[in-house]
Amino acid sequence: MSAWAYSKTDKKPTVPVIIHDGKVIQDSWTIIQYLEKAFPEKPRLLGDNIGLHRLFLDYCEQHVMIPLFLLCILDIYSRFPDQAIQNWFRERIEKQLGGITLENAAQDVTRHIAELKSALQPIDGVLQDNEYITGPQVGYADVVLASFLYTLQVFQKERLENEILDNMGGLAAWWKRMKPYTEKQ
Repeated sequence: MSAWAYSKTDKKPTVPVIIHDGKVIQDSWTIIQYLEKAFPEKPRLLGDNIGLHRLFLDYCEQHVMIPLFLLCILDIYSRFPDQAIQNWFRERIEKQLGGITLENAAQDVTRHIAELKSALQPIDGVLQDNEYITGPQVGYADVVLASFLYTLQVFQKERLENEILDNMGGLAAWWKRMKPYTEKQ
C-alpha cells in the first residue's frame, strides 16, 4: 500500500500527524490545541486568542493558500518520487479543481500573484505596526502564515522575494524575523 493512501486513523490522510502517548493527532488546528493542553508549561502559541487564531487560519486557507498552491502546483507535482504518486496527486487535485488540468490551473501566473498579494495586503498592514501578527511575540497565526510562505520559498524562492514581498515592507521585515523558525538548524 502506498504511504500516501495510509492513514493512522479513520480520517483522510493529512500532514502533519503526531503521535503522543499512543494517541494519533492529525490536522494542524487539532494538533496545536492538543499541544497547548498537553504541555501548558511550554511557550503558548494560542494564548488567550484562540478565536482570532482560528479566524486567521481560516482566512489564510481561503485566501492565501489557493493562489499560492496554484503557483506551486506543477513544482509540487514534479517532485513526487514516482509515477504512481504523481498519478494519485493529479487525479485528486484535478477532481478538486472541477476537471481542470494541473497545467491549466497553473497557467495564469499573473492572476495568482495578484490574488496572493491582495490576500497578503491586510496582513502587511498589521505588520507595519507589529513585530508579529499577534503582537510582540510569535503566535500561531505567525506559524500559519510562515508555513504557507515557506512552501513558496521551497518551490519558488525568487518569486517570493522579488514578486510577492516587494512593496510589502511589514511583511518582508516579518519574514526576516521568522527565519529562525523557517530555516534548518
